[in-house]
Amino acid sequence: MSGKSTSDVYEDPLRAFLITAKKALDCKFQNVHMIYVVTGNEACDLDSAVSAIALSYHNSKVKGRDDAVHVPLLNMKRADFPLRKDIRQVLLEQSIDESMLIFRSDVDLRRLHDEKKLSLSLVDFHILPKADEFLEDVVTEIIDHRKQEKAFDKRVRTLIKLVGSCSTLVADQLFANMINIPKSLGALLYSAIIADTVNMSEMAGKKTRDDEVIVKKLEDLDPLLVKKRQDIFDKIHRARTDVSDLRLPELLCKDLKIISSSESPQVVVAMSSIEECLQKFLQRPDIEASITDFLKLQNATVSVLMFITIDEENRVTRQIAVYSIIDNLRKEICRLLEDSRDPALLLSPVGHSLDSKKISIYNQGNVKASRKAVLPIIKENLNKLTKFLV
Repeated sequence: MSGKSTSDVYEDPLRAFLITAKKALDCKFQNVHMIYVVTGNEACDLDSAVSAIALSYHNSKVKGRDDAVHVPLLNMKRADFPLRKDIRQVLLEQSIDESMLIFRSDVDLRRLHDEKKLSLSLVDFHILPKADEFLEDVVTEIIDHRKQEKAFDKRVRTLIKLVGSCSTLVADQLFANMINIPKSLGALLYSAIIADTVNMSEMAGKKTRDDEVIVKKLEDLDPLLVKKRQDIFDKIHRARTDVSDLRLPELLCKDLKIISSSESPQVVVAMSSIEECLQKFLQRPDIEASITDFLKLQNATVSVLMFITIDEENRVTRQIAVYSIIDNLRKEICRLLEDSRDPALLLSPVGHSLDSKKISIYNQGNVKASRKAVLPIIKENLNKLTKFLV
C-alpha cells in the first residue's frame, strides 16, 4: 500500500471509513438497522467510483447513526476490477486497495431491499437499468451531471446539473456542508474531475465554470496538486489506454452501458466506450465473430462502439462503429446518429474491409459529444426500433 504503515492507513479518515464499511459487510451487517448505499452507474468509470466513495463519506458525516452503516458501492463485479486500471491506480496512490472496497457482486441488494434495510443514493446516473428497477422505491438521493430524463418523487433529493464531472457536484456538497475533506479524498475528486474534463481542456469542451471553481478549491486545500495536474492526467490516461493485455470481449465490457426498454425487450443496445485508436482495434483478429459472441453474452442485438483517443496536446479524436447481424436495425441506428441535430455528431463514413452488412464505421466530427450525449439519441428511439428487427 505505497509504503504506508498500518497506523497511517487507519489514521486517514477516508481509509478508516472504507475499512469500517467493509468490516460491516464482512459481518453480514449484523446489528445494523439501516444500510445507506451509494452507487454509480453500471459502467463504473473513474468518475462513478470516486463519486460513490465521496458521497458515501459525505453522508456518513451528515447522517451519522449508531445503528446504520454507509456503503460506497462500486457498480461492477469484483472479478472485473482488474480491467479498470485507472481506478485501481488512482485508489492505490491513496493507499486504498481492493480489500477495502465493496463491489456490486459483494452485496445482495434485493435481500436488503426486501428486509427494508436499504436506502439508495445514485451518482453519475439517475435511471435504473431494467434489472434494478425493483430498487426504485428505496432511491432517496440522486446526483448526476447529464440531462434529466424523468421527474422524481419529492421524497428523492435530486441534484442534476450539466457539468464536466459528477465528482464536481459531490465535491460541492462536501464544501457546502463544511465537511473536512481528507487529503486522500481531495486527490480522488481532483483526479476524477481532471480526467473527465481532459485536464480542463478548452478544445475538449467538457469543463464548465462549476468544474473550474471546484478544481481551484481542491488546489487550495492541497497546493501540490497544481504542480502535479498534468502528471495526474497523464498517468490516468496511460492506465485507461493500456488495453494491450485485454481480449476483445474484455475490452468491450471494460466501459459498457446497456440500453433496453420493457416496452420493446427485443431491442437491446450495448454501448462500449473504448480508449483505443479505431485502426488499431480493426487489426485485432476475428473481430466480427468476437463482437457477435459478445452480443450473445449480453443478450443484446446491437453493439455501438465509441472510440476516443487523446494526443499529447490533449486533442481529442472520436469515432463510432455500429455492429449488428440484423442489417435493417443497424441501418436505422446509423440513420438516427447521422440525422441527429441535438447534438449534431458530424459523422463521416470510414471505409473498411469488414462485412458492410454488419458494421458501419464513422469519424465523429463533433468531439465534444461523448457517450453521455450519444446514448439518449438511441434511447429516445428505442421503442421505434422493433419494426427493424426483420
